[in-house]
Amino acid sequence: SGKGGPMTGNKDEAVSEEQMKRYSKMMRRDVHIQDYKIGWFKSIEKCVKGDELYYWLRKKVTDSNEEKIENLLNEMITQGLIHQIEPIPTEDDPFDSDYYYRFQQDTPNRAANMGYSPDPDSSESALELSKKLVQQISTFYSKYTKETAEGDLTIQTELFRGTSDLSAVEQLSAQLQSVDLDEMNSQETTCFFLNVFQVMFVHCLISGEDELEASGGVLSKLTSILAVKKTTVMDTFFYSIGGLHFSLNEIKHGVLRGNKKNPECYFKYFGRSDPRANLLPNSFDRRYHLVLYDIGEMPESLVAFEPDTLNEKLDKLCVEFANSQIQLDYEQELVLPKFLQTYKDDIASNEEEMLRWIFRHAENPPISLKKVLRGLQSKNLVIRYV
Repeated sequence: SGKGGPMTGNKDEAVSEEQMKRYSKMMRRDVHIQDYKIGWFKSIEKCVKGDELYYWLRKKVTDSNEEKIENLLNEMITQGLIHQIEPIPTEDDPFDSDYYYRFQQDTPNRAANMGYSPDPDSSESALELSKKLVQQISTFYSKYTKETAEGDLTIQTELFRGTSDLSAVEQLSAQLQSVDLDEMNSQETTCFFLNVFQVMFVHCLISGEDELEASGGVLSKLTSILAVKKTTVMDTFFYSIGGLHFSLNEIKHGVLRGNKKNPECYFKYFGRSDPRANLLPNSFDRRYHLVLYDIGEMPESLVAFEPDTLNEKLDKLCVEFANSQIQLDYEQELVLPKFLQTYKDDIASNEEEMLRWIFRHAENPPISLKKVLRGLQSKNLVIRYV
């Protein structure tokens, strides 16, 4: 059941926009949301029946009556927190089981940072906003993550949903809708998108949007004559930034990798005429991969990048990576992260060059580079990517 104490909703009482948003989030957490089939051929996605909304409020609102409940629901509709779905309800009984509603958060093709409108009076630059977002979401990330008995990190998404912390993320990230991407030079743009990618990735994780992929569920597939591409939350979770839409994969592959193809896709994310295609042409750095996470990965911490310290922070990440990720298994296998294999063409021209890059940053590797190269040559050592 929802937390937050009894709700009030007298007809003459003024209920603030923030209160209504909190109520709708509590309601969304508790009611049953599902896809419904209407007639033979039509279906509606992620909806709730009107009577469920009505009875949830009757249970939660103090001194409730029919008029009070309908006033609260109508106010939620007015504020755009819930939407009426066909068939449009009649005035006589708008919250009957025959009518369907959808919460704003469940609107198809809605950017994850469009729950609020941007503040028109904000004077913060795009880069400063991205750094502020990293700092904010880093706090929440550490708050809602815990270590399992096996030493792995896990996120307590159920504690995050419906909280003021989620509202804070949505409010600040909403400012990205109105930033001016053209005001930044190439290095500032790089730092901006490295920051925003981390924010979006963690926002996705702590919102629980990745649960299907992370739990090994069935991934939906988009099939065409020419290509078969896995569609994951990396494609469907997106932000509105400066009037343009960016999914996690579009930032990762389209922007930061210089519009290179996703290894799982035959086509580039951006066409030649796409305004997003030339935001960072030919400026990819293999070190970016250390923060360009994929589903199933859990960052230990986030880094707020800025031009003056960009190289320094990327080098520090290389050292931390080399010191923590090089593993020797029974002295016969060198265990390395999977992304080094997936993006091998980004990292180096061949395997030896890749190993030299990694070991150059390692302070106390479990085996020397010389022994690794000799072992690979003699086939007494193999590399396993996990």
